[in-house]
Amino acid sequence: MDENIFFEPELVFSVLKPSSWNFIPPQWSPVQQLKNAPGNEEPWIKYANKPFCCAMQNHDSPIHAYPTLQVTARPQMDHGRQSAESLMEGTIQFLGSQYDDFKIIEKTTSGIIAGCHANILKSRFTLETMQGNDFIQLGILNRTYVVFASRFTFTIGMSSSDDPAYYHEADFISIISSVRVIAPAKSNDESYT
Repeated sequence: MDENIFFEPELVFSVLKPSSWNFIPPQWSPVQQLKNAPGNEEPWIKYANKPFCCAMQNHDSPIHAYPTLQVTARPQMDHGRQSAESLMEGTIQFLGSQYDDFKIIEKTTSGIIAGCHANILKSRFTLETMQGNDFIQLGILNRTYVVFASRFTFTIGMSSSDDPAYYHEADFISIISSVRVIAPAKSNDESYT
């Protein structure tokens, strides 16, 4: 199998990373780092899903965020338009409460990823983090895709520096275009159209 392909047979999920990126163990993910840091008692950190697939691309700047990919899964939930819109609004409210300069670049509850309905949210914000003994501010460009597949809802988070010198948007487009899952069966339920 191609070393750039990640396949999870139980979840029936696959993704292809760019060759310049590296798959990393889920325990290295930013979410797991927050869970393991002392003093992080916020409920969203405590209950955040552990990613099952993570990848990143290295670069030489310690003051710019690395391009990253994290994928989580949870059992399928109702994926009608109303649920998708509620989830989108909840995500926007949450991010707005965490980052003072949170700005929406693009949002839709009518996206299609791997043949499945998807929420797509692209945003920008500043993340303050420790580097050595100093706090630094990282400009973050965030891309969140919530994919409503047949048995699972996948959340695909991809982020990078907001400085185009430290990421290639084509990498993110190729990653999301490569995602494969089992699409939900068609029904007469409330649809996205």
